Amino acid sequence: MTVVTVEAKHTFSANCYLAASSTGHCAVIDPGAEGEGIIAVLEDRGWTPGMILLTHGHFDHIGAVRTLQARYPGLPVYLHKNDLPFVTGDPNVLTPGMLLSAQRSGRSREDFLLSVDHFLTEGQTIVLDDLTFTVIETPGHTPGSVCFACGDDLFTGDTLFHHDVGRTDLYGGDAGALYQSIQKLSRLSRNYRIYPGHEEPSTFAEEQEFFKAFLEHRV
Repeated sequence: MTVVTVEAKHTFSANCYLAASSTGHCAVIDPGAEGEGIIAVLEDRGWTPGMILLTHGHFDHIGAVRTLQARYPGLPVYLHKNDLPFVTGDPNVLTPGMLLSAQRSGRSREDFLLSVDHFLTEGQTIVLDDLTFTVIETPGHTPGSVCFACGDDLFTGDTLFHHDVGRTDLYGGDAGALYQSIQKLSRLSRNYRIYPGHEEPSTFAEEQEFFKAFLEHRV
């Protein structure tokens, strides 16, 4: 698998990941609100997107979905059902800060309303050519947050960063659930490369001390 990061320049520097198979098909993971840049990378690489995988429903991770679907008709969207309020126009999830940031990136509220083709569940496998993505439910940052494991790579969204975790003070956040999710991830035996929703990548080996400190702090 080849992984390319496309960082949003105007939307909280969110990371979109293009995970490509050996045949040039790729999964688009968390396309933030700058679809034109993502399309430019796809075309430069000669890759064809086969699916959009969303780790959660926050606007800075979904804003390019409609742009991508306009360019690549029929591109299916995968999201956990517990994050549907974020993509269906529920007014409770649209804070002034989110709307302002969306406007600065040239997007309107309607750009963040999506149709979901497939709902994600724990242990579900999603196959794209020679790639298999396994869903790990990791609620806390949002009710429907998930991670995607593929080979030695783990796409963690805003659940786990380099030496940090996602915030839980937004709509649907749950600090207790996030603690349990980090505990769950810490028990995975593989030394995954971690591709987070923001900032730089890491590895499980690098995060062992952080796991220990975070989990001990919450006991």
